[in-house]
Amino acid sequence: MLVDDKKTFFEEIEEHVVSQSEEGLFSSLQQGAWKRLQEVGLAHKKMSNFQYFPLSKLYATPFTQAKNSLVSIEEVEAYTLPECKGAVMVFVNGKYHQELSSLETLEGACSVLHFEYAMRSYGSFLERRIRQEIQRESSPFALMNSAFHTEAAFLYVPTKMQINQPVQVLQFVTSCAEAAYIHPKLHIVLGKESLARVIITHACSPNSTHIYNGVVDATLETGARLELEEEVLGAPKCWHFSSLRAELKERAHLTAVRVTNGSEGVHFDDNIQLTGEQAFCELVGLGILKGNFAQANVFVEHKAPNCESSQLFKNVLMGLNTDLKSEGAKSSFEGKIYVHSEAQKTNAFQLNNNLILDDVSTAYAKPNLEIFADDVKASHGATTAEVDNEALFYLRSKGIRMEEAKKLLIQAFCMEVIVKLKTPTLQENALEVLRRYAD
Repeated sequence: MLVDDKKTFFEEIEEHVVSQSEEGLFSSLQQGAWKRLQEVGLAHKKMSNFQYFPLSKLYATPFTQAKNSLVSIEEVEAYTLPECKGAVMVFVNGKYHQELSSLETLEGACSVLHFEYAMRSYGSFLERRIRQEIQRESSPFALMNSAFHTEAAFLYVPTKMQINQPVQVLQFVTSCAEAAYIHPKLHIVLGKESLARVIITHACSPNSTHIYNGVVDATLETGARLELEEEVLGAPKCWHFSSLRAELKERAHLTAVRVTNGSEGVHFDDNIQLTGEQAFCELVGLGILKGNFAQANVFVEHKAPNCESSQLFKNVLMGLNTDLKSEGAKSSFEGKIYVHSEAQKTNAFQLNNNLILDDVSTAYAKPNLEIFADDVKASHGATTAEVDNEALFYLRSKGIRMEEAKKLLIQAFCMEVIVKLKTPTLQENALEVLRRYAD
């Protein structure tokens, strides 16, 4: 079935490309991405990072673009984080809407523009960056985003400007986008010694079956610092693809923390290049999975000496009981650290921990190192375990009921990631998921 579905899916994409081209809606950059997608091909099981992804079910969903739609200011306010009032960028069905965004606290601190306006001021840099990324891109979904995104957004923080208030990127999916692909794209450029924190949140119906295919493309100049947080919660029937592409120059610092409770398929895909000395990258993820699926694919490339990278990805997995059977949760982690010969004195670490709570859930892990330098400190590892019986016995001996003791141990396992979320509301949202998790 997969072959037939995949062929039909690709034909649907081709039809869309033809119609967009005939209407003059396909730019040269989008045409370049489409050409590259034809070279790479759609995702398939022989691609190691999609070996366990439920592609057959995905390709059975027709490829359609989401229709234009609007939300009200009241809806925007309802989903605005308390920490981000006055600093909210609003996307609706993948399109950036400046008229719905609230940017008053950012005035004078940075530029937030529609991509087409950004091209007028920063066109030479942006076009060069995008063309380079397209040529080196190997992810079919990131290429699909580059080919089909409309009305992207551009965030620029000037040299030595530090934005202390976090910027929320609020992604709305309306009912008219059910079972449709949405392709939001955010370009971030941080000038020298600048600082920004970006929080990505999602607002959609719990029964939504949309396919979210978002990309964040970031360039961090010398000494710049970007903190990125994302939560993917409360949409168990949707599909979620989230790609992060970043270049870190000398002394640049990137931290990315993501939390999800899974869906039909969640796919985090990170490709980070450390191109300047003393660059630092920390990637952290947590999957709280109950009868659903999430995976992380990470590629960190050390191209300069004296750089450091750290990866920590955790999953807790439990089956979901239905009328007919118990559906096991699944997670997949594939990470690679690639150290070039010139990247001497690299420090690189990678760890994937999985806590499995039943006999029907499964965790797949494939940590990987490729090192071509001599003076390197690097480690990688993966663990899969059940709840610690000794710890459980200890808690029971203190008068704690079995169910509560298990919840405490699950929470303790997850807290190493949750405490890395700097946004209190996101921390509380993750903890609320955990409170309901074992019920």
